[in-house]
Amino acid sequence: MHIGDIVKIAEGPLAGRLARFAGAEGRRVLVEVELQGRQFEVEIDLDWIVATSAERKSVAAVDARGTTRRRKPLA
Repeated sequence: MHIGDIVKIAEGPLAGRLARFAGAEGRRVLVEVELQGRQFEVEIDLDWIVATSAERKSVAAVDARGTTRRRKPLA
């Protein structure tokens, strides 16, 4: 994984949420996750995250399945 990649949190209280990988130190990783419209940095165990195919995209532009959302055209 590289800094900026989108990952899915697979375990723990934030399981199912998407986050941006922000760094690692040993078995702990730092991820940025959006909660109630605000960005937070959270340190979690490396085993709790799974890489997604939506690497380096906006967390807001990726849905829970790891696929990119299609934007509606502006009318």
